[in-house]
Amino acid sequence: MHKHADRIIAAARDPSASGRSAIYASWARSLTRYGLDPQDTSPPRRLTGHELREARERVEPLLFAAGFFELSFSSMAQSLVQLNALPEMRGRVIGLFNMSALGLRFFSGITVGLAGTLVGVHVSLAASAAAFGAVALWLMTRRSR
Repeated sequence: MHKHADRIIAAARDPSASGRSAIYASWARSLTRYGLDPQDTSPPRRLTGHELREARERVEPLLFAAGFFELSFSSMAQSLVQLNALPEMRGRVIGLFNMSALGLRFFSGITVGLAGTLVGVHVSLAASAAAFGAVALWLMTRRSR
């Protein structure tokens, strides 16, 4: 009945399975680190409205601080871009800065988040940074021609 669950448990117990497949490594982590049981058929625990409200109230100061620091950083970075851009290119540089800043946030969730589950966050972050650097260098050399 739990054929898939049995396969997960067998792979998690096999020490060499994690090295053969990222999926097997993920299964092993789920069982050993997080204590997930693939044969557990009980419904997920859901928070009541009161529990959710209490949890939100506990983290609101942190969320406020994170928003404040993000706004501060963005304002300072935008100011530095405006001050250091050549006057004749300022509008294009600011547009590129805003587009890349917002775009990189979105795509980092894909490149670092999803790819990180397959190959590890550090490897995916390094690959993402290398790809960004390569594209930036290509754009700079293309502009200087």
